[in-house]
Amino acid sequence: MSTIKFHFIFILIGMLGIEYSSAQVVNKKVKMVSWSSGSCDETVNPYAIQNRISDIYILRDTLYLSINFQDNCCAVFSPEISFKRDTLFIIPYKRDFLYYCSCDCCFSIDFTFTGLVDTSFVTILKDEKIIYSIEKYATHPIKYTIQDGDTINKTNKYGEPIGLWIEYYENSTNIKSRLVRSKL
Repeated sequence: MSTIKFHFIFILIGMLGIEYSSAQVVNKKVKMVSWSSGSCDETVNPYAIQNRISDIYILRDTLYLSINFQDNCCAVFSPEISFKRDTLFIIPYKRDFLYYCSCDCCFSIDFTFTGLVDTSFVTILKDEKIIYSIEKYATHPIKYTIQDGDTINKTNKYGEPIGLWIEYYENSTNIKSRLVRSKL
């Protein structure tokens, strides 16, 4: 008799389509309610930014998500989404837009979703996993050299050279170049 109960429960679970996921989904239906895109942000270097989630929060039963990313200047957005298991897939436009420019730009899209009650899901934008970050640019450990009590050859958190940079000829103490750099 216990074998029959086990099979019945197994069949019932299969019929209900119960699926494990770490992200909580309401009614197993995630719906994009609205979206709006920002215009090209020309103040930021599109080749240096990291594609990222810049804001995410839940208010009542609605999830708000903002993404920032680099794309072609002529892209026309018409986002499509799908949600499978614990992953939100975002395609910002149909793959075949008419005009392709020779430049890239920084864009943002703000989304409103229903059907999600927490933010523990993975987000994939154009086949790339993106994460929440307040930093527009990828960050790196700060590096530097101490020479004769001076800090030289320093990089900032974005990996860019700043301050005094001294390069020497190979196997020599003769200075090859000396310059001061400052960025960001």
